[in-house]
Amino acid sequence: MVIWGNKIHNNNAAPGSNAQGVDMVGSQNVLVAHNTVYNVASIGMYCKGNAGNITFEDNTLNNIYSRGIMLGESTGVEYLLPGKTYESYNSIVKNNVITNDQSACLAESSSYNAEIYNNSCYNTAIDRHAAIYVSNESEIGQGATNVSIRNNLIADFSTRPMVTVAPGAMTDISTLHIDHNLYWDPAGVTFEWDSRGLYGLGLAQWQQETGLDLASLAANPRFSSTTSLTLKANSPAIDAGTRLASVRHDFNGARRPRTGHYDIGAYQNRE
Repeated sequence: MVIWGNKIHNNNAAPGSNAQGVDMVGSQNVLVAHNTVYNVASIGMYCKGNAGNITFEDNTLNNIYSRGIMLGESTGVEYLLPGKTYESYNSIVKNNVITNDQSACLAESSSYNAEIYNNSCYNTAIDRHAAIYVSNESEIGQGATNVSIRNNLIADFSTRPMVTVAPGAMTDISTLHIDHNLYWDPAGVTFEWDSRGLYGLGLAQWQQETGLDLASLAANPRFSSTTSLTLKANSPAIDAGTRLASVRHDFNGARRPRTGHYDIGAYQNRE
């Protein structure tokens, strides 16, 4: 199934209603790409309920009341397949541009083999949670396994954390990989991990306490546009990413990498 090139907006529901932009339960082998989603009363895009092999790429989201794009969430037990316990399997969120989001721009709950790569977020987590939210919302308490969050660019002005890891989020914390991201908040970036009692940590302390984000940066990304989230030539996001086999192009279809280095965020800038 392919959901491509649509404009999805103003679903005429009260903020916080169960009214998503793209909502999938139990779907398999779906590509969601090049869509524009805005003024949505709940989650912009997500998949759950044993969904598998879902790709969200090259989408633009703006003014979302809840999470921007999410892998997994919470599904009634009666809708889960026998022997299937994870909310999503083998799915990826890459090269998306998300702006003006009241909750997390990028979120994951109870997923197996989740990849969240090279997304750009601006003015996110305005009211709730964190810019990147790793949680366990499963009705059967299934934690996630193998979650990789890399090369994402986050500009957050709300003083909410850049990353929150919620209680029970992982079956094994050694399978949570967060690195090579760029974080920016003029007031300073913070991180939290609830079950470890870690709150309000700066990047250096977060790195020391968790071993995560060791190659990540806290720096002004120097956007050339805060709408498209393109970068100026002197952006610290350029050449600061890591090579990812599942990300071969950028938001505009340009090949990654062009010079041997990946840029952080949705765009690959240099020739």
